[in-house]
Amino acid sequence: MNRGWTRRWRKRWDKGYHQDAELWVLMDYFIDYANYKDSDVYIPNEGMITVKRGQRVFGTNKLAAFFGWDRGKIRRKLDILVEIGFMTIRTTNRYSIGTIINYNIY
Repeated sequence: MNRGWTRRWRKRWDKGYHQDAELWVLMDYFIDYANYKDSDVYIPNEGMITVKRGQRVFGTNKLAAFFGWDRGKIRRKLDILVEIGFMTIRTTNRYSIGTIINYNIY
């Protein structure tokens, strides 16, 4: 099955993000799993929400299980991604929506 492709920004090497391998992997996760087009997503007990291009709906518990990391590590790495301007995060009591800034360069 063809799942598409993404480009990687060489500037990530210049910034030194590769020195934190877990941060690097989390960046790649969001690039690879972000919506490539606007779509509606069903959230249990919430209904349909629109997720735009460059966004990803996620929960810290599911990310922790996916990577095999503890939830605190996930939160710290997400804080760094927000701090360096890679993404913004909008959180509700049920889920979070991460938006990659300048998604089109990827």
